[in-house]
Amino acid sequence: MFTCFHLIQLIAPLFGAIILGGYGWDNFGIVGCAIGIPSGLVLGGLVGRLPLYIAFKFLALRMGRMSDDELISELRDPTCLTPNVHLLELNRRGYDIRGELPSIHSLLASESVDRRTSGWAALTSAFPDLIEKVPGYSPTAPADDCGQRCTPLLSMTEQCDEPKSRSRRF
Repeated sequence: MFTCFHLIQLIAPLFGAIILGGYGWDNFGIVGCAIGIPSGLVLGGLVGRLPLYIAFKFLALRMGRMSDDELISELRDPTCLTPNVHLLELNRRGYDIRGELPSIHSLLASESVDRRTSGWAALTSAFPDLIEKVPGYSPTAPADDCGQRCTPLLSMTEQCDEPKSRSRRF
């Protein structure tokens, strides 16, 4: 997935090279340009990563302030864009996230490619041991094929009954 953060990371070094190369050329001639372009590439590359870093920090701060019930509620919301991040945060807090497998299964079997992709990201990051249960699964495959391939997860989700948000691992 190509995001605006990737675009910024690509464009920032180019702008840095153009700006510092031009500044070097105007003030110091060819030597200034030769020093300004590589310096601009490096500086632009660093500046281009700042928006993604800030977004991650904001997300971590936001999730850190949420209660467990709020995290679970947002995870189960059909419009949740980052179920993997929610699951990892709950897991970090010590909650048994296996109870959330029914939610992940519904994402994997969804009609929407975006939801299947989110479900696949959640499965691969929060449940790497279960990837072998869905051999050949691809979120970009037709919805019927995805539904059939993730059927083996049904046995895992049936064992979970209702999602348990309050069970802690010790």
